[in-house]
Amino acid sequence: MLTAIDGTPIEEALQEEMRSISGSPQWRTVRALRQLGEGRPGTTARLELRREGQAVACQVARPSDSSTRRRKRRRLQAEPRPDSIDVLPGGTHYVDLTRVGMEALRPRLDTLAQAESVIFDVRGYPEGGNQELLQHLSSETLRSAHFEIPKIIYPDRRKIAGYTGGRWTLPPKSPQLSGEVAFLTDARAISYAESIMGIVEHYDLGTIVGRPTAGANGNVNPFTLPGQYQVYWTGMRVQKHDRSQHHLVGIRPDVRATRTVEGVRAGTDEVLRAALRVLERSP
Repeated sequence: MLTAIDGTPIEEALQEEMRSISGSPQWRTVRALRQLGEGRPGTTARLELRREGQAVACQVARPSDSSTRRRKRRRLQAEPRPDSIDVLPGGTHYVDLTRVGMEALRPRLDTLAQAESVIFDVRGYPEGGNQELLQHLSSETLRSAHFEIPKIIYPDRRKIAGYTGGRWTLPPKSPQLSGEVAFLTDARAISYAESIMGIVEHYDLGTIVGRPTAGANGNVNPFTLPGQYQVYWTGMRVQKHDRSQHHLVGIRPDVRATRTVEGVRAGTDEVLRAALRVLERSP
């Protein structure tokens, strides 16, 4: 277990990272964990760990290449997931929507339609076009949340002159999945992922297991400041189907589940296990 980095206790270092991040508490935590200990490229991080009750010190070289840094961040955060399309012990089918798109999924739809239970993993950003999957989970036409662009004609967002809006319309498609369905999600699910999960939530297309999503949806407005600093902010107002707040709230799970230190040590995916228990209890 990591207890300090560069001489700073790990909780203090995490809070320091979160100070410069905007958004919901769950999204700020995700971003802070991704950035934790990054430091300047090419430098060395001094780590303090505790293993079996003993303090251990070590040093780790920070990559100088930005693409290598991104790959290492993803690898460090990933739980031990099954193959992107898999059949788990006991017969439950598993599909990781962050690693497989509809082109690969369409040939499997007939099999999934006959399955007694299916788990869809949305712990992260789905492949493009995966909203089509939802059309195989309902016999009624589905609508998305409300996506609205403000008409800003005065400085400082004063007297907004209304909104232009739009929504997805997703008519049903064959084959229809008839088994029990669960969706895994957490705060790594942001933007497009939340558009998908919002439909799942509103139309009750499956049991949502995990933790709340990021609570940040809508197209972004980017611009570059002097010094090549990149700034992004949300350019849309996104409201849930019932017009309630989405930003800073996100999509909340039906069954809350999270990883623990014990689970990480054992190399288990506790959120996936929680979903399997939910499906086992389903009639």
